[in-house]
Amino acid sequence: MNTPLARTVEELRKTIGRVAIVPTLGAQNECHLSIVRAALARSQCFMVTLFVNPKQFDNEGDLAAYPRTFDEDLTKLASLGVHLVYASDIREMYPDGFFTTVSVSGVSHGLCGTHRLGHFDGVVTVVTKLFLQTGRILRFSEKRIFSSCRWCAAWYATLIFRSRLPAAPLCVRPTP
Repeated sequence: MNTPLARTVEELRKTIGRVAIVPTLGAQNECHLSIVRAALARSQCFMVTLFVNPKQFDNEGDLAAYPRTFDEDLTKLASLGVHLVYASDIREMYPDGFFTTVSVSGVSHGLCGTHRLGHFDGVVTVVTKLFLQTGRILRFSEKRIFSSCRWCAAWYATLIFRSRLPAAPLCVRPTP
């Protein structure tokens, strides 16, 4: 794939080494940052994506309320030494005429996907697009989110990406 992101990642791979990706919705918290630290320990170069994906929300109110903290996110990520932050917009992820969706429906049933209709399809579709643009890469996710690990493993196994999917150490968010 010959996109600006693909070219940038390939250049980083050639000049620095293995690239890891931490896909996020933004609003970086300590759990996100612990995943970034795990990525740094396993690769020479890493990137974080920031994209508030409307396809992950089945409730417009939840989407509208999701924090957009781009400047704060950049500051936090820069302090850790992130090589690249990729922040796409809705037109780039879902251009006019976009109609493809990737689904892990069998895995998401019985997990929180039962109550969050379309959530996993939205996640998997965007993560697939990121993988296709970044090529061979490490993708990190949180061990603590069982459903995330389940869909991720199923998605990876069925689509046979040339990537590895290590899970980051457990991070527990305090209950409000």
